[in-house]
Amino acid sequence: MDGCYKFSKNIEAVRKIRKLKLCEFSKMVDTPVSTLHHMLKGGHPTLDTALRIAGGLEIPLSTLTEEIEPAADLDNLSIYLAKFRWFRDLEAREQRGCTECFRGIVEAMPEGEGERP
Repeated sequence: MDGCYKFSKNIEAVRKIRKLKLCEFSKMVDTPVSTLHHMLKGGHPTLDTALRIAGGLEIPLSTLTEEIEPAADLDNLSIYLAKFRWFRDLEAREQRGCTECFRGIVEAMPEGEGERP
């Protein structure tokens, strides 16, 4: 699988995870909708475009060109935390740290504790 294909699949996964319309995503990554649409349909981005998109997403370009889509690495906890504005406002590194702390708390809880009656 080539890097451009992986890149387009991964940015589409990120867009869907963040629940953004293409026009909203376009503004976030400072790239015209037409360029994104062309890319998502199999077109190849320029290096400048790929770097701008990666920068807008605060995800390393190397991560966006990997075989595994970012969506595969997300779990329910990450998706749940992303619903909170304070969490979305954190930098990516801080989000990962916060998610790991919450995961540790959840894993340390005895089975069934914290569930609704």
